[in-house]
Amino acid sequence: MKNLNKLLDIILKTTTIIVILFLSYQFRQNIINAEKDQNLTDTIIKEKQSFIVGPYKHETIIVKKFDNNMRVNETTVNSTVLKPKNITELYYSNLNKLTKISNPTKVLLSNFKQMEWVGDYEKFFTLIFKTETKLPAYKFSVEIVDNNKTMNFKHSQASNIFYNKPTLTGNNIFYYPLVTKSELAKYLGIKKRKILGVGLDPNIPKKVLNKAIIIKNHSSVYTKSLGLKYSYTTIFDDNSSTLTGLYIYLDKN
Repeated sequence: MKNLNKLLDIILKTTTIIVILFLSYQFRQNIINAEKDQNLTDTIIKEKQSFIVGPYKHETIIVKKFDNNMRVNETTVNSTVLKPKNITELYYSNLNKLTKISNPTKVLLSNFKQMEWVGDYEKFFTLIFKTETKLPAYKFSVEIVDNNKTMNFKHSQASNIFYNKPTLTGNNIFYYPLVTKSELAKYLGIKKRKILGVGLDPNIPKKVLNKAIIIKNHSSVYTKSLGLKYSYTTIFDDNSSTLTGLYIYLDKN
């Protein structure tokens, strides 16, 4: 009987401890949930909206506060209007971009051929440029490159205007005397008669082939290329550069 009482006493004490631990756990969980609920109550979400009406930009900030069930509990709306100065700057910035797009400056190399120039004893191989837009091209310059080296040829005696970064007027044609056949032959280390012509096409023209000596149905003509870079500044102070090729048609014989 005494053993039974001891067993019951142990079971009672154990049960009491378990109940106390369980109640303690529940109490702690209630505290944690309460803290979570408080955090949910303080949950705030901000939404920003903006739109432009006339010359003004409106900005609206919507602040939403949620309860513990994530239901909107409170909404605050704050509206502001940007200063007209900032809008004006934005307006003129966009207007400037639109003006540039609507009024491009475009210079194209249209031909490369031999021409006579008053005041020069020999014909010059001449670059012919065309401005295809109405706006001028400022500080126009030409650079010839061969094997990564800039070539400097003697200038034409006709005028120095070609070499002093001139302004090319809109919708016009501009001739640029580049080099004589004698000087070009000297640079290439060949006889002048071996230069049959020049052009912008890497393929040899038929009229050039007709000048060449044909041996066993094989032409002796080959092509030498030079790099051309021409640059200019637009009315909007933008810099433009174009890289292209010039071709010299030579006879091996």
